[in-house]
Formats: sequence, structure tokens, C-alpha cells
Amino acid sequence: MLNDYRMKMSDIEQSSKLAKSRSSKKEVFMNNKFVLKILLLAGFAYFFSMAVAHMIGWKVPGLFIYFDIPSYAYQDRIISVLAMGWSLFFLQAGLNPARNRSTIRTLLTAGLLALTGLSMNTMRLDFSLLNPEASEAIIWIQITALFIYLLLLSAAYKKYR
Repeated sequence: MLNDYRMKMSDIEQSSKLAKSRSSKKEVFMNNKFVLKILLLAGFAYFFSMAVAHMIGWKVPGLFIYFDIPSYAYQDRIISVLAMGWSLFFLQAGLNPARNRSTIRTLLTAGLLALTGLSMNTMRLDFSLLNPEASEAIIWIQITALFIYLLLLSAAYKKYR
């Protein structure tokens, strides 16, 4: 009888450990999903804000990468429309990451290509011709911040998968 009791207690302990293991895995999964969702919705907010700033001509660092370089209104409006498109893809992916995994992969790839293009353009641009007071350092800070965001998004997506 004592052996039966010990066996039942052992079974209960194993069941308890298994249940805890499953719930902790579920909690980690939910946390990863939450982090990914927040990062994607932050991308939506960023690109939506960028679209609005470009549409109204509000040249502020962070929303305008080349904020202290002269631009034409039509250029800013074109960028506004494109940024609005990006924002909608981030919104779609952020509302339901599980159903939009291919969209997330596409956003990561497009983000890497965009950062490469921004970096190449910044390295080739002679800022002194456009604005002698332009700060190239601020531009690199913005590009670096976007790169860090892309790394965080990539890591969150990898953990979520």
C-alpha cells in the first residue's frame, strides 16, 4: 500500500512538472508573440508618422532621414505615399503575426534593402553641396537606429517562429 502511494505521488509530480513545462513554453511563446506584435505596431506608428510629416512638410529628425537637406514638396509627397504603404504592411503584420509570417519576412528583407540603399546614398552624397551646415552624423544615427530596430524585429520574429 505504501508503494502504491509512492507511485501515485511520483506520477502526480511528473504530471505537475509536465504541466509547468507546457505552461512556461506557452508563456514564452505568448511573450515572444507580444514582443513581435509591439515591434510591428511600432513600425506602423513610425511609418505612419513619417508619412504625415512628409505630407505636411514637417522636417524633423527621425521622420526625415535627410531633414536638413533641401527638398521639393512633390518629392516629400511621393515619400509620404510610399511611407503610408509601408505603414499598412506593418499594421497588417502586427494585427495578426501568425497569419502574416510571409509579410514579416518580406518586411525584414525590404528593410535590409532600404537600409543598404540609405547607407550607400549617404556615403556617396556630398552634403556640402546641398547644405554646408548639414550634419552627416545625425543621418548616421538615424540609420543606425533603424538598423537596431530591424535587428530587434528580426530576433523577435526568429524566436516567434
